Amino acid sequence: MRCHVASYADEQKGLISLDQWYDRVIPPSERGGDNLLLQMDIEGCEYEVIHSISEELLKKSRIIVVEFHNLHQLYNCNHFGYMSRALDKLLQHFEVCHVASNFTAGRFRVGKYHKSRLLEVTFHRKDRGMMTL
Repeated sequence: MRCHVASYADEQKGLISLDQWYDRVIPPSERGGDNLLLQMDIEGCEYEVIHSISEELLKKSRIIVVEFHNLHQLYNCNHFGYMSRALDKLLQHFEVCHVASNFTAGRFRVGKYHKSRLLEVTFHRKDRGMMTL
């Protein structure tokens, strides 16, 4: 059965948590390190998935690349806290090393400026030292 990554697992709905996906897909012989690259482009579900990722799995990732969707919702007080807490969770262990605008989902206006509804952000784990490109 094909599953979509979400904040919880429900096989009847075709949902699986990231931690459960990791346990199912990554062979035990390859789980020992802390050098994973996690890339998320999950069309707006990234916030709920980040909220649900265990600290253990986060610490196994050296680099995380996330495409953040719906940035125009940052100006909605009902969404701001939810979205910013997901970012705060990542920033506890990671630092931002690259940000790129992606205008494929359109733009929104902030004052006289047009901003992208999507940002692609690369994070590097803080305890791994400075990342050089």
